[in-house]
Amino acid sequence: MSPRNKSGPKLTRLISMLMLLAAKGTMSLDDLAQRFHVNTDELISDLELAACCGIPPYTPDSLLEIVVDGDIVYVTPGQELIRKRRVSVRDALEFILAARVMQELPGLEDNDIIASVVDKLEKAGNMAAIKAHLEQPPESIETVRQALDRGLQLEIYYYSLSRDAMSRRVVDPVSLSSIGGQWYLDTYCHLANAPRRFRVSRIHEAIILDTKVCNGLHSLEPSKPFSTASTFVGFSPEATVVTLKIDAKVMPIVEALPLESIEQDGDGAIVTMHSSGKVFLERLLMQLAGYGELLDPPELATLGRECAVRTLKRYIMK
Repeated sequence: MSPRNKSGPKLTRLISMLMLLAAKGTMSLDDLAQRFHVNTDELISDLELAACCGIPPYTPDSLLEIVVDGDIVYVTPGQELIRKRRVSVRDALEFILAARVMQELPGLEDNDIIASVVDKLEKAGNMAAIKAHLEQPPESIETVRQALDRGLQLEIYYYSLSRDAMSRRVVDPVSLSSIGGQWYLDTYCHLANAPRRFRVSRIHEAIILDTKVCNGLHSLEPSKPFSTASTFVGFSPEATVVTLKIDAKVMPIVEALPLESIEQDGDGAIVTMHSSGKVFLERLLMQLAGYGELLDPPELATLGRECAVRTLKRYIMK
């Protein structure tokens, strides 16, 4: 792991260590090392760095005074670290709601620490008990998690909203994440021979295979590293780049999509984006309801009109 990658955990540990030492004043090196899961040499390195910490203008009275005498650490904290913190009602509400959501997650529902902190905040703020309920996760999410934990390939039967089509494919699971209230699975897809992101709620069937993941990294271009490949958003390299003129009335519809660029144009905007198929583009143009115009590519200029005519004919036939 590079020094840059280590800086995040080290900073978190350092801040936690400073707050603990500021509260206690003195602790043994062994207790500190055990508390933060580091060896003594790494702990002393952290303490030497902590001794340089303070607040502007970094005069002696604003720095931490840290002395290591044998096996004991003595700390005289700066005023900024020992002053009492005041939490606003808004801050407390945000924390409580986030904690309640965490309690709904598998494995955290019986966490005594979270429950205790939330209970104290609610009592201190004279608040009624706040409840948070999460929607039931997709049926296939447990199968996906098991495949990730075991490092095995998945065979999925997936519905593509952009193409309005089902496909069966073998994927190497990489990571599972919640984005905007939806679960997404990042994978290396052996059908596309490229990284792909799949919305778990659109996986109609998931089967764990006996084959270990291989990720297909050898087939990726050096300029497109696996972990940051833009294709994770779900569009293939062959996706069509389209340009639309959008009225201000329907901008919220377009802003929710992954745009390549957006330029102000009077009360509206000119946007450029990827379209992974005609079905996706037709659906978007119908949603815009005449407040959007397809400018490029020119061969698709009549796509919205043709879709509207087909839709109208279906209503007339009924």
